[in-house]
Amino acid sequence: MIGEITLVDRGRGLQLSNSRITVMDLVQYFKQNWSYDDIIHCIPSLAAEEIAVVEAYYWQHKDELDEKDRPASRAP
Repeated sequence: MIGEITLVDRGRGLQLSNSRITVMDLVQYFKQNWSYDDIIHCIPSLAAEEIAVVEAYYWQHKDELDEKDRPASRAP
């Protein structure tokens, strides 16, 4: 059973309190509307409850996180 899962900042940006998976590690999947099963297939160490914590934060901060995830433009 998984205890209470929160987001914490340990110097690499927000991450799950019980692992090294960061919010930014999952943003690409949320942007592409992947299912929890698909995400777990790619990152089998994650549980649905963990994804739900990150997803809730993602939707509350979507614009900011999508901007952070955007590739930097290259100078000509």
